[in-house]
Amino acid sequence: MTSAPEQSISTPPRLTERLREVGVQARQDRNTALFALAGEVPAVLLARMLAIHVTIAVQSTRRCRRLDHLHTDIAHRQHITPPPTE
Repeated sequence: MTSAPEQSISTPPRLTERLREVGVQARQDRNTALFALAGEVPAVLLARMLAIHVTIAVQSTRRCRRLDHLHTDIAHRQHITPPPTE
């Protein structure tokens, strides 16, 4: 299935059900992928790629950065080297 960048991609309910039956949690996996992407690309590009409002993309990017800072802070407190960032 191919969709234009302007179109929203949604998962049909039956597909979600079938994926869940085999152990795939579509929403959780989607959110994880979105979060990773938000940490890799600028918010404007994220908004265009996913056809979401730029405000949502900015919020996602900020959340990703805050969580990254939190992980780094915890690692310093525990004297653990944080995972490398690219």
